Amino acid sequence: MFTTPALAVLLIAMKFLMGAVIGVAVAALAYKSHFTVGLALRSALLGGVAFLFASGIARWADSRVYFYNGQRLDVTPDGERLWLRNRIAEHEIALAVVSSCCAALLVGLRSKRNRKG
Repeated sequence: MFTTPALAVLLIAMKFLMGAVIGVAVAALAYKSHFTVGLALRSALLGGVAFLFASGIARWADSRVYFYNGQRLDVTPDGERLWLRNRIAEHEIALAVVSSCCAALLVGLRSKRNRKG
């Protein structure tokens, strides 16, 4: 499948939107009592950026795997260890969701700390 620039932008926007939705949902659930529009916007922005960053790292790891007879190998014939890259590539969605959740929680902690001080 050929990827055009327009399709690439669409895919990036969709991943950012997924991370933004996750970020707002986590912030809304974790910080119910002081959930504001500003907190929602900051958690959406950082959740989307974290999702994109984790997805990019997973795509990088996936592009550098070594296949032999249709299976990923943890060690290449040259002796290069690929165990961590294979695990990152296999668990792309989990890493992206967790990073988006953590980013939203950190935004909430930061705003909570600013209110106390």
